[in-house]
Amino acid sequence: MVIAAALLMAGPTAPAGNAEATTVAAKVTDPVPMMELLAPGGKGRLYTLSTAEAAAAVSLYGFTRQAGQVGHWRMAAFTGSQPVYRLRSGSSYLLTASASERDSLAATGRFEVEGVAGHLAQRHTAGTKRLMRFSRSGEWRVAFEDHSQELIAAGYRVDRALGWAPRVDSRRSHLFRHVQPEVHQRHYRHEERLRTRRRLVGRRTRLFRRRSGRTEEHPGLGRGFLASEARDRVLR
Repeated sequence: MVIAAALLMAGPTAPAGNAEATTVAAKVTDPVPMMELLAPGGKGRLYTLSTAEAAAAVSLYGFTRQAGQVGHWRMAAFTGSQPVYRLRSGSSYLLTASASERDSLAATGRFEVEGVAGHLAQRHTAGTKRLMRFSRSGEWRVAFEDHSQELIAAGYRVDRALGWAPRVDSRRSHLFRHVQPEVHQRHYRHEERLRTRRRLVGRRTRLFRRRSGRTEEHPGLGRGFLASEARDRVLR
């Protein structure tokens, strides 16, 4: 199955509101999640910032949305940024920040240039991590540099760096609340439960200290509670 970028973005017949939606997307300056989708058959991965394109890939072409996101990218250029281009070869997609690599791959006739996938920072700044491209037998993946050993063990090799992406907490982002409100609501309820547990621990600890005249934490609540809270944050 081959995805045509124009069909994904507009659909078989473009609705009248598409131009307005494109204009709104162009004005977005906050980092947004880069979504990863696996092609039918498990070979080839699509990367997109567009929820409409991701939905079309799933419903029309049988792609599978992968959990999480591959960093947070910007839709428009910003100071110190560089564009990352997307190319397609069959059902496989390749991202590159190199215009020369883009042109040389397109010249082979095997790749079609689909435009700019998004924008990343050229250099490291506080709160960012470097995104890398990995390859294995005609398939390309994008992941943070700290996952290199894991992917190398799975048979991938490191191709090149793409840029630096911010470590944005997507669950707290107002844009994330707008794009995926149901996930935000689950996170909000989870945070409320954590706050309730903290208040309960505080009350029990103060009561324990008053009754016993001791200053240490209530047995079973201190480190155990903190460990369970940390585990909850990892799992959610």
